[in-house]
Amino acid sequence: MKLINNGIIKFDYQFPIYNFFFPNQTFNSFSGDENSISRILGNANSEVNSRALYFHIPFCESICTFCPFTKGLYKNHEVIDRYVKALINEVEYKSRFIDYKAIPIRAIFFGGGTPSLLSPENIIDIGETIKKYFDLSSLQEFSFELSINSVTREGIDALKEIGVTHTRFGLQTMDPTWRELFNLTASIDTIEKSSHLLVSNFDYVLCDIPYGFQDASRRQGSESPGA
Repeated sequence: MKLINNGIIKFDYQFPIYNFFFPNQTFNSFSGDENSISRILGNANSEVNSRALYFHIPFCESICTFCPFTKGLYKNHEVIDRYVKALINEVEYKSRFIDYKAIPIRAIFFGGGTPSLLSPENIIDIGETIKKYFDLSSLQEFSFELSINSVTREGIDALKEIGVTHTRFGLQTMDPTWRELFNLTASIDTIEKSSHLLVSNFDYVLCDIPYGFQDASRRQGSESPGA
């Protein structure tokens, strides 16, 4: 058998990924009624010393071809406003069944999707809900994921107001061929301006740079900033 190099092939399909949506119905008879919710959440504080919170914001202005996570194209901000309201309502509703403040929060993560599509008002509303219902006295990290295309001065001010400590964006690569294949729409100028804005406002700014994808060379990796 002889292997033949077919060059770069566009990644246009998704490998299986198994997202865990609590509670996993495979392992319980959860029916969604208040008794089921009370039974599950009532035991959530048992033998736990600390907790992390994750908030998923499943909206994107464009879809990266390599992303397997739950997301959808952003259509209008009314949809995001409704999603944020539902998220806050869920936190408030579940507070009837679990003492959130019994367990301190060590870390908070906002991922997506594209959390930076939230308006400053959305960010403040969620932040105030977190502060109201959870014990943040032991918080060590508050991380927020952004798209470099949707970094704004107003958004950064809102993130700082709610206590975000770490910001993160997906640089992925600077190579124009791979940026086109990955459907990365930010220009190099936008990357430079937005990353400078983040670095000048946060002590911790992280960027994602994958490696090992097809036909990627060490030279390409070393030419990517931060590699």
